[in-house]
Amino acid sequence: MTYDPRPDVIIFGGCNLDVIARADRPLRPGVSNPGTVYVGAGGAGRNVAVNLVRLGVQTALVSAVGRDAAGDYLVAETARAGVGVSWIARTMDRSNYYVAVAAGADVRAISDMAAADALSPDHLAAAADAVAHAEMAVIDANLAPRTIRAAVDAAGATPICLLPTSPAKAPRLSAVLDQASLIVASAAELEVLSGLVLSSSADALGAAIELRARTGADVVVSMGPAGVGLAAADAAWLESLPVAVVDVTGAGDAVAAAAVFARLRGFPPTELLRLARAAGAMTVTIPGATHPSLSVEALRAYV
Repeated sequence: MTYDPRPDVIIFGGCNLDVIARADRPLRPGVSNPGTVYVGAGGAGRNVAVNLVRLGVQTALVSAVGRDAAGDYLVAETARAGVGVSWIARTMDRSNYYVAVAAGADVRAISDMAAADALSPDHLAAAADAVAHAEMAVIDANLAPRTIRAAVDAAGATPICLLPTSPAKAPRLSAVLDQASLIVASAAELEVLSGLVLSSSADALGAAIELRARTGADVVVSMGPAGVGLAAADAAWLESLPVAVVDVTGAGDAVAAAAVFARLRGFPPTELLRLARAAGAMTVTIPGATHPSLSVEALRAYV
C-alpha cells in the first residue's frame, strides 16, 4: 500500500491482537465452557485509523508491535486496510494483546500493551514533519506518558484528538488535556478525567460540559446502551440506536473515528453526534473491532 507521506490524519496509538472469547451461557468456574473465539487485529489507534480510511480519510499509524508472527500479521492487516504503516516500529520480541472473555453483558478483559509502552519519543521523529502538516493528530493513551507528550509536541499547531483508551490509562493524558481540540471518552474514562461519579446520561453530559470548560476541548462521551453525548458550543445527548449487539469491542473507537471525520469535514455538532452514534451502533453488530462495510453511505443510512 502506498500513501501520501503527509496523510490527512496521523494516529499515535495502540495496535494489538484481539482475542475475544464469548461463552454460550453463563460461565461456570473450574470447567471448560462452550463458546466461540474470535482472533483479529485491533487496538484503539489502529481501529480509529482503519475506520477513518473506510470513511475516505487518508490516515497513517505511528505505533509499535513485536518482532514476532503476531507483529507481522498486525502490520500486514493494517496495511491491507489502507492505513499507512511506515511508522510502525518493532520494539520487542512479543506483540500487544487484548484478551476478553464475555458471557452475555459480563465482559472481563486484560490488555498487555508492552510493545506499545516501549515506543519511545525517538521513534516519533520520522513522522514529525508529516504530523505538523496533517489536518489532525489522534493520540491514544496506550503510549507511555513521555511518548504522549512527544506526540503532542510534534503536532505543534495541528489540532489534536485525545482518546483515554481505558479508565486505567486515562490518567496518562492528564498533563496534555488542555492541548486537545477534541476528546472522545467512554463514561468510565470520563469518570477518571473528571473525578465525578457518572450514574446516568445526565451525569455523563454534565461531566463532559465540565471537562470542556476546563480544557477548551469539545468532548464526546459514550455510555453504551444509554447513548452518546457531545459538549461543544451547545450540549446534546442521543439515545442509543436499537440494534442486536454481537460484540462491543471497538465501538468506542468507531465513535471516535466518526467524530474525527465529522470535524475534518466541518459538519455541525448535531451531525457529528448522529454520525458518532451510528458508527458505534454499526460496529457492535458484528464480531471484531471494525466493521468491514463502514462507509459514509452506511452511516448516513443509520442516521
